[in-house]
Amino acid sequence: MCGRFSTNANLDALLALLGVDGAGVPLAEIIGARANIAPSESIAVIANRAVDAEHPRQVELFSWGLVSFSTKDAARGRRPFNVRAESLLERPGFHRLIARHRAVVPAAGFYEWKAAADGKKGAKKTPYFLRRADGMPMALAAVWETYADPGSGARTQTCAIVTTEPNAEVRAIHERMPVILEPESLDRWLAANEVAPASLRDLLRPLPDGALRSERLDASPRAASSPADTAPAATSPADTAPAATSPAETTKQLGLFGVESFTSRKGSRYSRP
Repeated sequence: MCGRFSTNANLDALLALLGVDGAGVPLAEIIGARANIAPSESIAVIANRAVDAEHPRQVELFSWGLVSFSTKDAARGRRPFNVRAESLLERPGFHRLIARHRAVVPAAGFYEWKAAADGKKGAKKTPYFLRRADGMPMALAAVWETYADPGSGARTQTCAIVTTEPNAEVRAIHERMPVILEPESLDRWLAANEVAPASLRDLLRPLPDGALRSERLDASPRAASSPADTAPAATSPADTAPAATSPAETTKQLGLFGVESFTSRKGSRYSRP
């Protein structure tokens, strides 16, 4: 599972590998460094658009929580923020997503919660922050969809992060982890052409054991009233990240990219297949 992650101002190397236009500009200048990103928020995404010398890859804003193009009422439908790699590969209903709509979510690291040793229901869980051991930013595999409101016709770009079985570091904390793409796999994953889902099976696997570093946190990043407004405790490597982007600045950035924000409403359900 990947229900919270962070970005910071040190994603230039990843953007350069992705061939993103303006890769020399810190991601903070596009959407802002954010220490605690949660489902339903707008996140930076690089989608598998057709690119050439005149049209390089771009960073876009998507709503984190996948809404199917066939959904009649987005406020009441299921919005998975994670999609299992096994579902994408084995369930026909998911083949369209992995075949045509792939993306990368840049991240500094992600959070996971470890259940109490006694396994008691309702017991307090311990938060951890995980990042790459080599210091590189993460390229989280994702799938995306465009939802058009049946009434207004307004279009919303939505996405979900792909999860897989855990490697050794994550297994000690949780049973699932996000698919983290290696640099040499990025062009294959972001190819604009339609591909057979099975041809990408080798990419949807956990990082090798030892590739991640986990750090126990003194306080949960969920503690704040607004997920985007809280930085992890000082024990987290994200403690050096700048303050979260303000709602006004986020709205401004949405306008720059021509993407409509997807506002969470009371009663909306978030789930993962």
